[in-house]
Amino acid sequence: MAIFDILLFSGTADFSWREIVSHWRDPGYAAAILLFAILPVFSFFNLWDSYLSSALYSGNLTEAQIYLSDAGKVLLPPSIRARLVQTSPDTNVLNLQRWAIEELNVTPYPETRVDRAIAKSICCELRDPAQLVLIVREQRMFFSRPEIGYRCVQL
Repeated sequence: MAIFDILLFSGTADFSWREIVSHWRDPGYAAAILLFAILPVFSFFNLWDSYLSSALYSGNLTEAQIYLSDAGKVLLPPSIRARLVQTSPDTNVLNLQRWAIEELNVTPYPETRVDRAIAKSICCELRDPAQLVLIVREQRMFFSRPEIGYRCVQL
């Protein structure tokens, strides 16, 4: 998109390439170049947040689900228990994306640290933390970890 902007506005009579490169000493200009041109490249390697890299519709986002046993389901507050879907005997799934959309009308922030914080808060509700497993699927262009499982003690 940045290249398209340059191509789109380079045809004007008062445009000069010197205007683009002459402001390197200005701290605001350097910060803008860093934030919008250089740091998003790090998201390909999972070193920078996807949303901060304009990856909302890229498909390279993190998704998470929480798996609970029937014993863990009983210990949860009714508001969370209502969001669980039983997929097989003694297996209940809480889809964090669906929960956020139904509750807040927005998608959750797609980063593993956010999913881990949500799962950790649910773990605090459980007497037996072995009843919960968080599964995170990271999608990145390079070095993505397809699926990671976390127990309460790892959060």
